[in-house]
Amino acid sequence: MASNSHFLVLCLFFISSVICQVTEFISIDCGGTGNYTDPRTGLAWISDNGTIMNYGKSSEVEIPDENIQYRRRRDFPIDSRKYCYTLGTRERRRYLVRATFQYGSSGNEDAYPKFDLYLDATKWSTVVILDSSRVYVKEMIIRAPSSSIDVCICCATTGSPFISTLELRPLNLSMYATDFEDNFFLEVAARVNFGALSKDVIRSGDFPKL
Repeated sequence: MASNSHFLVLCLFFISSVICQVTEFISIDCGGTGNYTDPRTGLAWISDNGTIMNYGKSSEVEIPDENIQYRRRRDFPIDSRKYCYTLGTRERRRYLVRATFQYGSSGNEDAYPKFDLYLDATKWSTVVILDSSRVYVKEMIIRAPSSSIDVCICCATTGSPFISTLELRPLNLSMYATDFEDNFFLEVAARVNFGALSKDVIRSGDFPKL
């Protein structure tokens, strides 16, 4: 991951960071009202409500995706703070970090949200919502620099910053090894299902059992 020492002074002013006590394989339903197991994928999802994230508010999505985890989202205040999820990791292990965003508004706002996503002090991406019904996915592969990482939402220029889900997946030691992983992260550019009959996203529970 790139060295970003010039961010450190800035980060001293951003105090809204909450520690998540779950480690390694994590699926967080941001804004969800309770824990559950997704019947389609078999994945266990935990709510961030009250224990993992004490900031922002849980909002019902007006036009949700068919998946359970997109029925609600967590909206954060429009201010200069960073609102962070702190996820436990194993130092120097590789992980896939995935954040998703579905606004799901009926379209009465003057402008859809635009805000920044950070991993620790490194700017990960700018999230720009152009279609409220679409699920926007941001993914990166990192080598954990310490026993935890912070995924932070901040710096909205339009609308209110928000997040729908946050996932952490440990990878096998041999996967995605690069000569530069201590200084840079890998960002997922695209996922392509060659020969698929539809554009539906395939998750682990979709594979047929042989």
